Amino acid sequence: MGYNFLSTFLSIVTLLLLTFVLVRQKKTVLHYEFGLILLVLAFAFFAKHMSFTETTLENITKWERIIHSANVLFAATLVLFCYNLTRDKFNITFGIISYITAAILILIINSKYGIAGIENVNPIKYHTGSLYPVTRIPLLFVLFYSLYEVIRASIISKGLKKLQLQYIILSLILFLIVGMVYGLLMPLMGNWQSTLYAMILNFFPLIIITYALSPRLLSTKIVFYNSFKYILIAIVMIVCDTLISSSFKIHHTFSLIITMVLTSIVYFPLFTKNSFSHIIENIVLRKRLEYQSLLVETSAAVVKILDVFQLLDFTVSSLYRALKTEKIGIFLTETIQNKTMLKLHANRGLNNLKTGYIFNQKLITLFTSKKSTLIIDSSFNRLSNNESEEYKEIITELTQFGTMLVLPIINKSELIGIITFDQKKSTGDFFDIQDIEILESLAVNLGIAISNARLYKELDDTYLRITRALSLVLETKDSYTVGHSDNVTKYSLIIAKKLNLPETEIVKVAQASMLHDLGKIGVHDYILEKRTKLTPEEWEEIKLHTIKGAKILDSLPFLKEVSSIVKHHHEHFNGNGYPSHQKGNEIPLGSQILGIADAFDAMTTERPYKSNKLGIEDAINELIKNSGTQFNPEIVKLFIESIRDNPNILTSKKIMQGEM
Repeated sequence: MGYNFLSTFLSIVTLLLLTFVLVRQKKTVLHYEFGLILLVLAFAFFAKHMSFTETTLENITKWERIIHSANVLFAATLVLFCYNLTRDKFNITFGIISYITAAILILIINSKYGIAGIENVNPIKYHTGSLYPVTRIPLLFVLFYSLYEVIRASIISKGLKKLQLQYIILSLILFLIVGMVYGLLMPLMGNWQSTLYAMILNFFPLIIITYALSPRLLSTKIVFYNSFKYILIAIVMIVCDTLISSSFKIHHTFSLIITMVLTSIVYFPLFTKNSFSHIIENIVLRKRLEYQSLLVETSAAVVKILDVFQLLDFTVSSLYRALKTEKIGIFLTETIQNKTMLKLHANRGLNNLKTGYIFNQKLITLFTSKKSTLIIDSSFNRLSNNESEEYKEIITELTQFGTMLVLPIINKSELIGIITFDQKKSTGDFFDIQDIEILESLAVNLGIAISNARLYKELDDTYLRITRALSLVLETKDSYTVGHSDNVTKYSLIIAKKLNLPETEIVKVAQASMLHDLGKIGVHDYILEKRTKLTPEEWEEIKLHTIKGAKILDSLPFLKEVSSIVKHHHEHFNGNGYPSHQKGNEIPLGSQILGIADAFDAMTTERPYKSNKLGIEDAINELIKNSGTQFNPEIVKLFIESIRDNPNILTSKKIMQGEM
C-alpha cells in the first residue's frame, strides 16, 4: 500500500515539476528536453505503481518492460540534454542518433531477447534473453559520457554557465549513486524496498536540474555548506537514536527525546548566529562574506552622500573593491529633444569607449517597462526559441560595455539609470542570486540617494541665491563689502576643500563666508565709512556685527547652522578674540577657516581706514606670524600650501563654481 502511494505521489510531483519548467516565460530547447525527461520519469513512476498493483506475472512483465523502456528513453534524452547544454546549440544529427538507438533498445526490451518474462516477484527476478545486457550497459555509458561532457565544459566555461554546469554535474553524480545504491540494495533488501529508495533518491537530481535551468542561481559553495549542516544533523540524529535505543534498551520515545537534546547541542552552534557559527562561516565562506559585507556597507553609505558626482564615484570605487569587477558603468537618464538616453556618468575600465551614451530606445523601454535585473550570459540565451531580434539588439548594445549584469536604478517607479557589470573576480566569475539581491538593494538605495542629491542640489542652488541676495543687501550699505564677500568665500573654499570636508560642510562654509558681515547692517553708516581710527566705543559697536549677523541668520531655518560660523569668525586661537573668547578647538572649524580667509582678504585689499594693502607674500608672512595666537596653525599651513602649489588659485573663478 505504501509503495503504491509513494510511486503515485512521485509521479504527480514530477508532473508538477514539469509544469513549473514549461510555464516559464522564457523557455529554451533545454527546457523542452528536460520537460521530456520529467514526462518519461513521471510515466515510469506511474508504471511502477501499476506493477505494484498487478497480481499476474504476465501483467507485471508488461509494466516492467514499460519501466525499462522509459529508462532507455530517459537516458537518450539526458545525453541529448547534456550534449546541447555543453555546446550551446541544438544538434539534430546527434538527437536522431540518440533516439534511433533508444528505439532499437526498446524493441529488444519488449522482445524475447530482452525481458522475456518474470520468474519471481519479491525479490523480482527476470527471465531475460541473450540481448538483455546490451540494454543495460548503455545506461551507465550514457551517464558517464554525460558527466564527462559536462565536467569538460565546466572547466572552460565562465559566468552563470559555469555555475549551471556545476549543478548539472551534481545531479549526474546523484543519478550514478542512485544506480549503484539500487544495484547493491536490490539483492539485500528485495525489489520493493530497493525500488522505494531508488525512486526517492532519483527525485533529488530532478529538483537540482530544475533549479539549474533558472537564471538566478545560488553559489554551489553556499549550497554545499548548508547541505553539510543538514546532513550532519541527520547523521547525528540517526546515530544517536540507534545507539541509545540499542545500548540502553529503553523505549523508543525516550531515546528519541534524548536524541533531540543531543542534536540541539550540535544544531544551535551551527545554525544560530553566534560567534562559533561566524567562525565556521568565515573559514568556509571568508571571501564571499568579505565582499558581501562591503556591498552592504556601500548600500548603507550611499544615502549619506549629497553630491551626485561624489556619490557615483564612491559607488563605482566601492563596487570594484568588493567585486574586483574590471568594468563597471553607471548611466543616468537624460532627456534631449523629448528623447530619453542613458549617459555614462561614472565608470571603471570604460574610458576607451567610442561614446558614453546609450541611444537604443528599445533598451531604455525594456528597463522602463520591466524595471528588473537583466543577466547577460549568452550561454543562457542562445538556445531561446522565442528570443526576438529586439532582445538580440539590446544584448549587442550592452556587450560593447563588457556587460554581464545590468541593474536598473529606480526611484518612485521612475527609471533614473542603470548599473552595468562585467564578470566579478572576488569569488569566481559569476553573480549568483545572493549577489544579485544585495546589488538590487544597493541599486534601490542608489536611486533614492541620486534623487535626494538632485533635490539637495536644487534646494542648495535656491539657498545660495537667497544667500547671495542677502549679501547684495549689505553691499548697498557698505561699499567696501563689494567683492569682499566673494573673495572671502573663494579663500574659504580653498581651505575647506584642502581639508577634504564633506560637501554639506563646504556649502555651510561658503554660505557663512558670503554672509559673514551681514550684521554690519545694524552698524551706523558713519562708522563703516570712517577713514580715521575708530574710537573705543565705535570699535565696540563694530564688534557687535558678529552677534547681530548670527541673530539674523538664526531666524532662517536653512541658515541656522551657518549662524554659529558667522558668530565666531572673529574668535582667536588663543582665546583673545570676540564675542565669546573661545579658543582652540572650542571655535567651530568653519569659523576658524572663515577667520583666516577674512583676515587674508583684509590684508590684501584697501580698507577705508588704511591706505596701503599688503602683497601676497607679506600677507602670508602675517598669517605665519599670527599662527597659534590669532589663527589655527594647521589651517594656515594648508592655506599657504594651496597658494604655493598653485598661485593662480587666488584669482581662479572655478573655485566659486565648485570645479577646483
